Amino acid sequence: MYRSLVLLSLAGCATDPTPPVTGPFDGAPHRFVIDSVTIPMTGSDARLFAEDLDGDGNPENVFGQAMSVLNLGGDVNPHGADMIASGTLASSVIIRSDDLQNDGKVGISFLGTDGDADVPFGGTFVDGIFASNRAASGAAGTAALHVPGFVSADPFVLDTTTLQIDLQPDQTGYVGFLRGGLVQASVMAELERSIHAMLLADPNHHLDLARTLDTNPADGVITDAEIVANGLVQSIVIADVALDHGRKMMSFGYRIHLKACASGTCEPTPPPDSCFDRVKDGDETAVDCGGSCAEHCAAAAACHVDTDCQSDSCSAAGICAAPTCTDGIVDGFESGVDCGGTACAACAVGVHCVFDLDCETTHCDGTTSTCTIYPP
Repeated sequence: MYRSLVLLSLAGCATDPTPPVTGPFDGAPHRFVIDSVTIPMTGSDARLFAEDLDGDGNPENVFGQAMSVLNLGGDVNPHGADMIASGTLASSVIIRSDDLQNDGKVGISFLGTDGDADVPFGGTFVDGIFASNRAASGAAGTAALHVPGFVSADPFVLDTTTLQIDLQPDQTGYVGFLRGGLVQASVMAELERSIHAMLLADPNHHLDLARTLDTNPADGVITDAEIVANGLVQSIVIADVALDHGRKMMSFGYRIHLKACASGTCEPTPPPDSCFDRVKDGDETAVDCGGSCAEHCAAAAACHVDTDCQSDSCSAAGICAAPTCTDGIVDGFESGVDCGGTACAACAVGVHCVFDLDCETTHCDGTTSTCTIYPP
């Protein structure tokens, strides 16, 4: 899945040359909460959410492109609605305007979570449609964006100094797009954190990614250095646009929905699925694992019984034991029972595999995903 990467052509709108709107912004404040976040899961999404950010005639959305590629391996978190319902994702927008239909001087600010700095930047309302200053204007927004990232990991927190916001009213609020450039270092840092969290929480469902990353050396342990140096990661974390006074940044674009809310989250909201909301709740023994959740808990996580744990071993102190190559189950980065990967012995013919290195025969059949004798 990750052995090849096809770059996607993107299509979108041209950069708006309108002069930026500057403060002070003294209009009446209107608070909206983000009740839906849609990050690109496909190449079509990435193209749909893209825009020409730097005025070169080519729409850009490298972040969306990267997420669509990672989603091919089932690594992107589809449970944004559950995280919003639980409060794990709690972003809001404040619009300062006396007329939400037509106003040539509007202030808008994006707060990734309660307590973030409220820093307004400019935009306009024309016939109820809002457009902020463009990313290339030098007067776009600054924010920490909170978005769904990887499965079994907390949301990404991504820094931008070139945020632009576009909103169109609907029956319940606004459909909007956030676009601009991401600080490349913040993207890499979040990838490192989230990959580690995802592989620890559910290693056996991400063997393809694990095998791709565990290369230097191939020892069953994935380090930050291996992630940063990996060809897949380098090919998707690309600083492709020059924004913020010529600073090279990673273009992004994703969709949101806003609903009016004077304070808090304006309940009621649909109850979250407690096994995917990134909160320890219900009968879970750790965040989103153990108890009645399908996901078992990683090494060192709290547990009550053996079945709470990936290793099927809960100590007397209530802590999950680490997977081993002799525990008689498929756990850790194994592809078969106590075999596969780089930490355990190679697997025999007929046993499940992911890469050739999983097999004694050094051949993993791509059709059956089992170790076979080569040639068959």
